[in-house]
Amino acid sequence: MRQNKHSLETIVSNVPIILWSLDQAGTFTVCEGKGLEVLGVRPGQTVGRSIDEVCSGVPQIVADSRRALSGESTRSVIEYGDLAFECWCIPVRNPLGQVTGMMGVATDITGRLRVDRELASLRHHHDLILNSAGEGIYGLDRYGNITFANPAAAQMLGHLANEMIGKTVWDLIRPARSDGTPYHWETCPIFDTLKEGIDHHMSDDLYIRKDGSAFPVECVATPIRESDRIVGAVVVFKDLSSQKMQNAILEHHALYDDLTDLPNRTLLHSDLEQAISTGCHEREPFALLLMDLDRFKEVNDILGHQNGDYLLQQVGPSLRRVLGHDQKIARLGGDEFAVLLPGADMEEAIAVAQKILNALDQPFVVGGLSLGVGVSLGIVLFPEHGKDADTILRRAEVAMYVAKQTGSGYTIYTPGQDEYDRNRLTLLSELRHAIDHQEMILYYQPKLCLETGQVKGVEALVRWQHPRRGLVLPDQFVPFAEQTGLIRPLTLWVFRAALEQYKVWQQGGHMISLALNLSARILQDPQLLDQIKGMLDETGISPELLELEITEGSIMLEPGRSIEVLNRLSQIGAKISIDDFGIGYSSLAYLKKLPVSSIKIDKSFVIGMGSDEEDAVIVRSMIDLAHRLGLRIVAEGVESQEVLDRLVTLRCDEAQGFYIARPMPGPDFEPCTARHTGRFNGVPTRLASG
Repeated sequence: MRQNKHSLETIVSNVPIILWSLDQAGTFTVCEGKGLEVLGVRPGQTVGRSIDEVCSGVPQIVADSRRALSGESTRSVIEYGDLAFECWCIPVRNPLGQVTGMMGVATDITGRLRVDRELASLRHHHDLILNSAGEGIYGLDRYGNITFANPAAAQMLGHLANEMIGKTVWDLIRPARSDGTPYHWETCPIFDTLKEGIDHHMSDDLYIRKDGSAFPVECVATPIRESDRIVGAVVVFKDLSSQKMQNAILEHHALYDDLTDLPNRTLLHSDLEQAISTGCHEREPFALLLMDLDRFKEVNDILGHQNGDYLLQQVGPSLRRVLGHDQKIARLGGDEFAVLLPGADMEEAIAVAQKILNALDQPFVVGGLSLGVGVSLGIVLFPEHGKDADTILRRAEVAMYVAKQTGSGYTIYTPGQDEYDRNRLTLLSELRHAIDHQEMILYYQPKLCLETGQVKGVEALVRWQHPRRGLVLPDQFVPFAEQTGLIRPLTLWVFRAALEQYKVWQQGGHMISLALNLSARILQDPQLLDQIKGMLDETGISPELLELEITEGSIMLEPGRSIEVLNRLSQIGAKISIDDFGIGYSSLAYLKKLPVSSIKIDKSFVIGMGSDEEDAVIVRSMIDLAHRLGLRIVAEGVESQEVLDRLVTLRCDEAQGFYIARPMPGPDFEPCTARHTGRFNGVPTRLASG
């Protein structure tokens, strides 16, 4: 007993515990332990004293001890300052079961409690991360059993989180190959993660939902190690359905025409290169038919662009009804279409051309009218007429123009056709020379603010001072420049010349906006933005003073690309204006997508306002629409005081036209603005308020 007592005393005096006993009156009979020091009590100073006196600073010990004296055992955690104790109190009974005292033990658990709280905090953060993560996350043990799953994983897979736990990855998620066939355990990459500890990244696979439907995923499996042992894995995955759908939409927009949903020029060029590659390796010929509708311009001019667009949408289905499934149709822009005939020789190409002529010669019902539009086709054959895509397309266009000029319906390309229009080739050469040798000049037409009567801005208009033909207007050479690729150097010349002229006006104190026209073709130039920025930096002119005008029809040729380029131009500070607004309804759907600051009403509506009330109603509607969209509106083609007065009454923002001022050379424009501020051709303007 002495030995046991000594051992107990040794333990009590060296281990951070407190051991005490009380008699029935609550007086200490024993109170030992190293833990007494933290309470400021020394062993030997407590025996014979009341617990209420000694432990007044720790009321929980007093309460638990009293409960033990009343016959109740207790266990509690007591925090004292920075320390924590786990306390047990039990009653002591005599052989008759009567409580004669109590015994208590308090153990220091400060470190353990701190660790428990840190673990609880980590578990809380762990749960927050899992529950808030947008990706699906689940855990596996070494056998592939699911140990946990976050809400995102359960939702994507169509399960409740708790019903996933305990099942195997193979039974519940069943990963499958991209072709839909399921993996075998031995060949699944997750097997390598669990067995070999290899990180696994899978970017093109399928998961199967509870209802059996499949969806594409990207997932990463990471092994969990304890020491040198792999005990499981964590798998993070995300649903790629929306991303793949968005990528498919973007790819479709890049390769297909928005109006007709036919392949566009880009896709046709790619198909041509593929056909050339196949033809070279397998000696397989093919034919390309390029076609242009003969009377499409009349449909547009008479029935409007709405009906013109409707007609273009009918061409594809009409062609498809007479073509084979392997023969590809594309819309190259405007009313120009192409048909690629794999494996076709001369005889087959002519037969298909005749079918197309017959199909498109049938009347189309457009705008309530039955119209026959007709078509002209150019035919080229591979390899006889060219061995690269650009040559084949160019020669097909040459043959098509010959067919259009001769009215023959279709024409097969021959080398002599490159000289079919010497005037056209001469004009090409002369236009190149004119751009390089300063034969192009700029005229400027002011824009009048109808609220203040002040010159708001000026539009630069290109002219060709031909040495023999005199002054050539842009409608005679700009379309040709667009077809031949000269639109790029012509546009750059216009920008550079206009900015240099504007710099002179700016030095003279004239701070007005400068409007420049952009062709649809130049919008497709990937270097356009950098070149414009370079010229602005070179001249020191702020981009905010620049206004770029583009027609509705130009946007609709390649709406996706046009929107992208115009957004980038707007980001550098340039303003965007829609020209000829009202003659091409189809771009209204894109108006809210464009960074537009103003729209210009086409002059065909403005000119008729004085005599045609319907035109006046249309103009009024356009002005209301622009103002509701927060846009400025400009009326072009003002040729009378009556029209000018009506525009003021309708609260149109700006106007330009021959009645206000005709286009004039740059040197003549500056004195005009100084001399006629608020007054042009002797005609006063009025404030919009009337």
